[in-house]
Amino acid sequence: MTTSLSHRVYVATWGRIFAAMYDRFLGKAEAGKLGRLRHELIAPLRGTIVDVGAGTGINLLHYDGSVAPIMVEPDHFMATRLATRAHDLGRSVDVVLAPGEALPVDDESVDHVVCTLVLCTAPKPQEVVAEAFRVLRPGGTLEFLEHVRSNTENVAKIQDRFRRPWSALGCGCQANRRTELLFQPAGFTVDALERYQLRGCGPMLSDVIVGTLRKPERAS
Repeated sequence: MTTSLSHRVYVATWGRIFAAMYDRFLGKAEAGKLGRLRHELIAPLRGTIVDVGAGTGINLLHYDGSVAPIMVEPDHFMATRLATRAHDLGRSVDVVLAPGEALPVDDESVDHVVCTLVLCTAPKPQEVVAEAFRVLRPGGTLEFLEHVRSNTENVAKIQDRFRRPWSALGCGCQANRRTELLFQPAGFTVDALERYQLRGCGPMLSDVIVGTLRKPERAS
């Protein structure tokens, strides 16, 4: 009971502030390399798309105007900002309040699932990846852009040391996750996976992986 109450208070106070600050916090990175990587990943996508952990809707700035993604976000404050952004941009999208671990989407019904800066925060990221696999059609892809544990030893030590306070500030973000290890056990094949470093973002957000996973076609 106490834990539940403290979590509700945390969400209602810091969760609201975090949602309000999120775009400003990432503003410089989004205007630079992070935004370019995001655009290169998302802009070519067509068909039925589920955007998991869509946050404040930054990805809407990069999707082609012909697509109407299903934007899934578990946080009420983020979802409210997402809906406002979609309206301001004149984008027709479905905003669904739900966790990535339980997508309200039919089996094998979508062409692409998009995860950008979400698997670091999901309580059970392996279940998010499994859900992506479930809802994708055979041959469909999971497109990802995630910050991960650094390959640079000194930076990784900082990520480990400050994991708990960073998680408290980032509403659950785990800066030292080895997210790339989740993909193949879920059944995906890796079409592409690149690692980049983001300058000016500090050690907790220094390394990102970007790429495409594919759900295998059924054997004929």
